[in-house]
Amino acid sequence: MKRSLRRAVSLLCVLAMCIGLLPSTALAWGPGDTEQTQTVYVYLQVVNEDGSELTGDQIRELNLSTINDHGYFTIGTIQVALPAASANETGNGEDRYSQNTGAITAALNENRRYPANSDCSISDVTWYTLHAASGADDYNVSEYCWHLDGKITIEKIE
Repeated sequence: MKRSLRRAVSLLCVLAMCIGLLPSTALAWGPGDTEQTQTVYVYLQVVNEDGSELTGDQIRELNLSTINDHGYFTIGTIQVALPAASANETGNGEDRYSQNTGAITAALNENRRYPANSDCSISDVTWYTLHAASGADDYNVSEYCWHLDGKITIEKIE
């Protein structure tokens, strides 16, 4: 009996030591829980002073021909440590942006600009949401990915 008890305790100690040697992420729950460097697609919407969207006439008048099909300028990409994007992260972008403001601000200083809008200044932009979306306008991406959206008033670009 004592021999069996000693053997069981020894096996338990060996098991505990083996678990302790595993990387901390080995027992994580579910995919995407750990943060890795992710590409974030950066977009900018030009709005009126009151925050309303521009009309088609305003877009033509200002010659804003590089606005994508969703009404945004494609600004470029940045790299930020985030979990993998998925359908679970499509909402609550304002909170997620607030939680990552420091990393985003630093990354925006080193962004890779989209050529058609490379001369568009982003210094007066109000960034407001970091969310996941399926695909990215002007890029060959169809899976869920991160989007950073900002707004700038028409007065700032005229």
